[in-house]
Amino acid sequence: MLIIYTRPNNMLSREYAKYFLSMMTGKLRGPKAVLRSMRRGMRQLGMTALINPPHSQIKHGDIVHVLSGVQALRECIELKKAGKIGTLVAGPSISVIPSDDNGLLLDPSIDQILVPSPWVKNLYSSLHPEIAGKTYPWPAGVAMPSAKEKPQKQTDYLIYVKNVDHQLLTAVESQLTKHHKSFKKVIYGEFEQKEFFDRLNKAKAMIYLSPSESQGLALHEAWIRDVPTLVWSRGHWEYKGMRWEDPKISAPYLSDEIGSFFTGTEDFESALIDFERRLQTGAFAPKAHSLEHFTDAKSVQALLDILGRHNV
Repeated sequence: MLIIYTRPNNMLSREYAKYFLSMMTGKLRGPKAVLRSMRRGMRQLGMTALINPPHSQIKHGDIVHVLSGVQALRECIELKKAGKIGTLVAGPSISVIPSDDNGLLLDPSIDQILVPSPWVKNLYSSLHPEIAGKTYPWPAGVAMPSAKEKPQKQTDYLIYVKNVDHQLLTAVESQLTKHHKSFKKVIYGEFEQKEFFDRLNKAKAMIYLSPSESQGLALHEAWIRDVPTLVWSRGHWEYKGMRWEDPKISAPYLSDEIGSFFTGTEDFESALIDFERRLQTGAFAPKAHSLEHFTDAKSVQALLDILGRHNV
């Protein structure tokens, strides 16, 4: 049996209270989005799992996956040490880096560690080579567009803005205007999911401005709606005085079939011209690529494949 935890069993813990507060807000990002994807994917594959059950329901030999929650993982580590858990899987929403939370992810009781993307695996492996062999990139899936969504390509570009300076945004808008391209904007944290999907369905393409993404669910939501993306690649991530470089750090799963990168104000115009050329010749196929790699069912199957590597 697969058992999934997203919060601790201890009802008096701060993490438990935080979990239920987040459920009441109704926001669907982060661990909640990953869990929803898992549930959809498991239904499609005809499988079941227990979600946040009392610890008494765990049977010896069960696979316990702590999807999120530092305290939840601490509880399950103690159960593993007591011999009550067969396989213990952690991630991808636990700690930012393995040394956080007093090095919780470094506990040898953890059999497998899941991270959102290859660059995060490379980071973890570089910082702590001892966990490289049990750390796996695992992207969450995204739902198919609902039947109520009606694509009407009225706008050339949707600009997605997340934690970028005004200079870059101004340069992008200026070049789009120069090339007579219409555009709309969405600002991270200032829109509802329905509004974002509506804007995507009206856009021919998306320009994505974000310094870094562990996975980039908004990108996947664009690709499943057949919207190719031109993505700003800052090329590095900073955390607690540390700097990690990777050319795909802003869009870990972007490939030639679904879009391209630019590096800043200097090369945006040339990148836009090339992107437009490819767009007009039908070179992009983001929906087909997503159906092959990033659906809910594909995500769950990838998880089962990872679990199978430990339980063979």
